[in-house]
Amino acid sequence: MNINTKAYYIAYFDVLGYKAFFEDKGNDIPEFLHSNIELARDISRKTEKGTVFSDCRFIVKMFSDNSMILVEDTKKDDGYKTVKALSYLLAIFQLRFLEKYRILVRGAITKGDAYIDNNIVFGEGLIRAVTLEGLANFPRIILDKERLGNQICDDLCEKCIAKDVDDEYYINFFSVLGTSVGLDDEYSNNVELHVANIRKNITTLVKKHGKYNRSVKDIKKIAQAERTISKYTWLLAKYNEFCETIGEGWAIAYRFELYYRLMKSEIHVG
Repeated sequence: MNINTKAYYIAYFDVLGYKAFFEDKGNDIPEFLHSNIELARDISRKTEKGTVFSDCRFIVKMFSDNSMILVEDTKKDDGYKTVKALSYLLAIFQLRFLEKYRILVRGAITKGDAYIDNNIVFGEGLIRAVTLEGLANFPRIILDKERLGNQICDDLCEKCIAKDVDDEYYINFFSVLGTSVGLDDEYSNNVELHVANIRKNITTLVKKHGKYNRSVKDIKKIAQAERTISKYTWLLAKYNEFCETIGEGWAIAYRFELYYRLMKSEIHVG
């Protein structure tokens, strides 16, 4: 058996709170699975000539809560167009998951070697992508500036990429609201309706996950809850930053309060 690896641009992401979603939303599971199938089909349709996705042939692999989108590096350019296409594509999916299912994702876009056939995906590039996903920390998809290049990342900051306070480049999916992406108008119309749904879902998520369980004593569970609260703090901050561009009336009011038993802060909305 000849195993030949190729260079790919690799977008890898997983669903945060996937187990809890299936436990709490049993009736929504068929719809969610159907949406994932449609998501994969959308990817193949978003390669029409003349769009931001043209010249990209996406390879989609999904397993449980893990998803990969790969594009072969043809060496035709420096990769700017491919990374831009992947970033816009993932921004749309992040919005879709949040608005329809109150689901957040975390992941990374990188470049590396991989072997792909109908059954198998493996290689150094995939290992790199999985490692970076774990380092993303918050519900964001980061760009591997070491392999993609700082210049490409900086240039994409004029599109749907932003630079975070920790100097990581990430997909600012809120920035896609109100714009057309190639021939995709999913989030260019009815912007206020989309924002209202997203605002409602973020508020619900923060109310559910922004506080500590009053009976928790296990140190590991406390640390896990602290990390979870930090994720939703990040999400609230980024959403409210977006609201500065569309009207601060859409912002979510929140405050931090000290939970004295643990001497740790919680998020309270409203």
